Order: sequence, then C-alpha cells, then structure tokens
Amino acid sequence: ADPTSTGESSTTATTSTSSTSGGGAPCKSDDDCGSNQFCDFPDVLCGAGNPGSCAPRPTECNDNEALTFGCDCLEYASPCLAQMAGTDVRGNIIDCD
Repeated sequence: ADPTSTGESSTTATTSTSSTSGGGAPCKSDDDCGSNQFCDFPDVLCGAGNPGSCAPRPTECNDNEALTFGCDCLEYASPCLAQMAGTDVRGNIIDCD
C-alpha cells in the first residue's frame, strides 16, 4: 500500500535537508500535499517559481541540527522540525514580508 495515501508513513528521517528527491506528486505549496506530507522544494527556494514534490513528513528528528526558518516564515530548531511541522526549509536567513 502507498503510505502517502493512507496517512501513515514507514519512513523515519533522522536528518533532513531540502533536496527534492522526486517520486512525490508535484506541488507549488504545502496545501497541494497530503496532511502527512510537505512540499519539498529544491535548494531552499520555497517555491520561487520552481515546483517541488510532495514528501513524507519526518517522524523523528535529531537534536543536533541548526536553527532555521521554514517556508511558513516561522523559526524552527532544525530543518527536520520544520518539515515535521509540514513546511520546507527557507534557510538560516529569514526573508519574509
């Protein structure tokens, strides 16, 4: 069964970066993905004209990751925690209006 359609995920991420690994449905925002997914954009662009792909939200995160900002313009203790909350990573510098 496809874990993205059942709301369950068998993937556990311990570290994560924005890489758009492919295979997921194309997306332009997190709203285009299922409730247990986020829109994974290439190279911390948060969409900026480039589509991403829906990826499963991590279920676990390491504690030793760097502070970052999500595409939702909120600050997170790590990229993994941003993705767990359902948003991709903007980077270490906030650029929100």
